[in-house]
Amino acid sequence: MSAPSTTTSALSFAALDVETANRARGSICAIGVTIVIDARIVDTRTWMCRPPAGVDTFEPVQIRTHGITADQVAGEPRFEQIWPAVAQFIGDLPLVAQNRSFDVSALRQACALSNLPLPQLETGCTMLWSRALHPELTNHKLPTLSTFFGVELRHHHDAGEDAGACAQILIAMNHAAGAHHSLAELAAHTGRPLEPLNTDGLPVTGLSNADPGRRIGTLTATGTTAAGILGARSGVLVSRMTTLTRATATALAAQFGATVTNQVTDSTDLLILGSRASTAADNQRLHAARLARAAGRRIDVLTELEFLKITSPQ
Repeated sequence: MSAPSTTTSALSFAALDVETANRARGSICAIGVTIVIDARIVDTRTWMCRPPAGVDTFEPVQIRTHGITADQVAGEPRFEQIWPAVAQFIGDLPLVAQNRSFDVSALRQACALSNLPLPQLETGCTMLWSRALHPELTNHKLPTLSTFFGVELRHHHDAGEDAGACAQILIAMNHAAGAHHSLAELAAHTGRPLEPLNTDGLPVTGLSNADPGRRIGTLTATGTTAAGILGARSGVLVSRMTTLTRATATALAAQFGATVTNQVTDSTDLLILGSRASTAADNQRLHAARLARAAGRRIDVLTELEFLKITSPQ
């Protein structure tokens, strides 16, 4: 089965692909960005970099995937040195990735580790949109979509080439879906709306800003130590992390003086919010925390990115 050919619409966005050095999502070693204006590719750029300090080890699995080694980036700037140029290149365009869950979380964590702000951008996912629009496909990976939409993909896991393929796929997908005139329209058509890149550290798990407690992120920005934030805390880990197992996160918190349990108790004064989707048990923990906060108990909130930032080696 082949996809329809592409015609011009007013679709404008930036397609992003990142490659990482190891299992830590923030260990970005390559970034590719393709700019699309009015459904036409106008530029593609690739940046190589050393990952943020503390997550800069290159592991064999990742090396086999993308072919990038520590020696190859030894003379490159660190992520924090290239990110301003990448952000300037993207501008205020919506940001699209083939697998938003991976690329966006990698970007968030790399910026958190590097103490860099995230721009206020909307994000979308070609994989999720293709699942909604083309359920007949056996899978919705980049090579499969490239073949379906007639996009050449010679070097999969080259950041620039993957970003370019993602852009071409989205242009073709939009035309096949009726040539919507904005990314937001296409996203709404699929039932998978755009989501913000920068959530300002706020959890998407239903805790209200008005509840008693504060964002730990306001402390990390002033250089407060992990021991100062976690020391003598009674915490509950809500949702699995993308970078650490529950056991590893619990042990790491203990190194800095915190006790992490599975349930909200009368002594709970900290929630550590993992980035993965909440389970039924996680929702019960959140419900108990909301009730405690509504009753006036102080329970502070630490996101996974903040936890990783304050506990990573400097």
